Amino acid sequence: MPLTLDDVRELDRQDPLATFKSRFALPEGAIYLDGNSLGAQPVAAAEAVEALMAQWRDSLIQGWNQGWFDAPSGSATGWRRCSAPRRPRCW
Repeated sequence: MPLTLDDVRELDRQDPLATFKSRFALPEGAIYLDGNSLGAQPVAAAEAVEALMAQWRDSLIQGWNQGWFDAPSGSATGWRRCSAPRRPRCW
């Protein structure tokens, strides 16, 4: 028996991964299936960049004493080195 539109909608409603869509910035109604690109931007990425920009804006020169000086070495709080052999991911 072929699936109806109502059947498919019910399957979507039951999909345990359906909530993951809200983690990405997608235009309303977009169905994004491209697998060979950076993909859709995670909402958390934009939030992290905004937080970093706000820290820069608000700290000015004092930022050097708040971890900015050590940031390139990866030793500042909250920063990770992508090249570390035991950390395959940077986030």
